[in-house]
This record gives sequence, C-alpha cells and structure tokens, in this order.
Amino acid sequence: MSICLALDLYGTIVDPGSICQFLDQVSGCERERAEKISANWRKYQLEYTWRLNSMDMYQSFYGVTKNALKHAFAEMDIKLASVQIETIMNTYKKHLSVFEDVDEALPILEERSDLRKVIFTNADSEMANTYLTNHPLTIQHSKAFERTVTSDAVKTFKPAKKFYEHLKRSVLSLKDFDNRTWGIYVVSANPFDIVGAKGAGLKAIWVNRSRAKWIDQCLPDFEPDCIVYKLSDVQKLMYEYCVFEGEVIPPEESEYTQQVVSSDDEDY
Repeated sequence: MSICLALDLYGTIVDPGSICQFLDQVSGCERERAEKISANWRKYQLEYTWRLNSMDMYQSFYGVTKNALKHAFAEMDIKLASVQIETIMNTYKKHLSVFEDVDEALPILEERSDLRKVIFTNADSEMANTYLTNHPLTIQHSKAFERTVTSDAVKTFKPAKKFYEHLKRSVLSLKDFDNRTWGIYVVSANPFDIVGAKGAGLKAIWVNRSRAKWIDQCLPDFEPDCIVYKLSDVQKLMYEYCVFEGEVIPPEESEYTQQVVSSDDEDY
C-alpha cells in the first residue's frame, strides 16, 4: 500500500505568528500592539480566502496576505509607507520561523522513504517556493517532500473540496505511487483544513500542539482520524498503526496519539 502525508505549510510547519518580532521593529509600535496586529493579520488572511471562495473568486495568496496586512494595521490606526509594507512582506515570504518541533520532524520524515510526502498549501507556487528555498531548515531537508501542491493550480483555497480533489490527483500521479491501494493523510494544525480533508473523503491528522480538545462544530461528524501533539509524532504514529485494506487502525493505547473525544461525552 502507498501512503502519502500531505503536510500543511502555514500554521503547521511555518509559524505565521513569528512575524510579530519583526512588526514592532518596522512599524515602531510597542510589542503588545505588534502581537495584536500579528494575530489580526492571520485572522484576516484566512477570512479573505474563505470570502473569495464563497464569491468564486481568486487572487494569489501573496496578494491576500498583503491585503490582510494592510487591514490589520489600519484597524490599529497605523499607516505604513509602501517601503515598510514591502519590507514586512519580504520577511514573511522568506524568513518566518518554523515551529520548534519541525527541527526534529523534518530530518525524521526525510529518512522515511516508505512514506511519500508532499507540501499542501494555500500559498501560490511562487510564494511557497520562495520560502522553501530560503529557510535554512527546508533547504537542508529539501528531499523530504516530493512535490508542493499549491492553490494557484486550481484557483481556490482550503477548505474548498476542489482543492483537496486536486491534491488527490497530484498524489496519485507521483512516480511509482500505487494507485490501487493508497491512503492520503492531510497533516495540519488548522481545524478548517482537517474538516476540509474529511469532507473530501481523505484521512486527517490534527497536529494539536496546545493539547486542546477538538471542539470544531462546523460539521460535527467530521473529526480528525487521530491527533498528535507534535509534528515528529506523525511518523511514529505510522510505525504504530496497522495498515489493512486501506484503513489505518489506531492501537488501543499510544504514547503519541490521543483519541478524539466526542462532544456528547459526559467528561468533555
């Protein structure tokens, strides 16, 4: 059986919040305001993608991100010069930090030749490739991923079903990928991505760094197939799970996973 892990980029590998330490330097605002701007920037970035999906319209993720940045600063009544905006965007494209557990996860995933891996991201191809070819860790482990599946190929964003169907076609076209018995697992820290994967008939692994409970109620029946606490646990999860006729069967107990708790559970 061929198994492919489709790892989300922004929010799972890359930490968008790491831009905060740069915002206060460029804008001159105090750290507390910079943190609020950073959080709002991410909020509007995602909101814009969902609004564009609803209107059946598309613009590059770079353009979405830039417009969301302007919105976040305007909300705090801060006006940036064009050169400041471009400086911030250049840092976002090339120098965002990865989450701490990614340092451990990427070399391990790169060694797992039995698992096929791709990047699955809302970013357009130019934005994604710029980051992946500039960050020291992703350069060092460039062979960890066979392909980068980006939004501009289908002109839509997560969680549109069309995008996940594109992911499926892209994975099934990988060289020597067994398209008779296969499993695609979307690996993401973003709940909307988990729900989108499930809605498209794919498996989903939620990277739950905060160890919070699954509470997303957009579609209550759509829950992650399993949950890990850090990205490196995904490959350990694949060691522990038994693959049988296309299904991944979780063990009764695992050091690396937690069972999804139903909202109907009395202890929830």
